[in-house]
Amino acid sequence: FTKQEKSGAISKVVDFGMKKVLPRIGGLISKNYAAYKYLPDSIEEFLTTEMLEEELKTAGFEMKYTKSFSMGISTLLIAQKPL
Repeated sequence: FTKQEKSGAISKVVDFGMKKVLPRIGGLISKNYAAYKYLPDSIEEFLTTEMLEEELKTAGFEMKYTKSFSMGISTLLIAQKPL
């Protein structure tokens, strides 16, 4: 997962779904409400794509490719460390 930059009405809908709907449905299906309550809270601690790219660059990697999937919920980052 990658943390999404918050902007506009869509982010408000996603936040509502993640914080109110997901815990109830996930908890009902799995019988583990606490795990699904924890999930949106933990996602708030994730790095954004831009922050992760900066961390990789700081560690000496060169970014080769970045692609977001599922409206930015997950992101593929390919980086290479020069020889």
